[in-house]
Amino acid sequence: MYKFLFVCLLITHGAFSQNYWQLNGCVRSIPDPLAINSNVTSSSFQLDTLNGIGYESILLKNGDSLFLKNSGCEYFSVEFTYKSDNDLNDSQKVIVDILNIVSKVVDFTFGYDDVLTLANVDGIKVGEEYILNPSEISESFTLESVENHTVSFWFSIGPL
Repeated sequence: MYKFLFVCLLITHGAFSQNYWQLNGCVRSIPDPLAINSNVTSSSFQLDTLNGIGYESILLKNGDSLFLKNSGCEYFSVEFTYKSDNDLNDSQKVIVDILNIVSKVVDFTFGYDDVLTLANVDGIKVGEEYILNPSEISESFTLESVENHTVSFWFSIGPL
């Protein structure tokens, strides 16, 4: 009887000690913090191992904030939410300025140059997905929303 309970306890403990990435056979690694600490005032990172998401809050030296939601299993996806006390609009200049700021404070090099080129040449539209590198492992960018003081966008790479 005790051996049976011990075996049940081992099996149950093993199932609960695995994280989202192990349980789902994910290709991508577990999210790590992306903030470049020397370029920001402060940052914090929290890993949600149950849902497979890394949450990061970054206070920028200009007083603005950046929030990252780093997720994915077969894809490497990061949602960026930039918040400012200043009024933000969907002009291409504002988008380019924000991307330039983000590229200096976050260790995430994928797609920036391609998005900057798009913004400067054709313009970026809210809600449209842009395939930056059409290949087996593609890179994409989506400008999710632009509201008074907040701009949200996604970078995604995959399938890995």
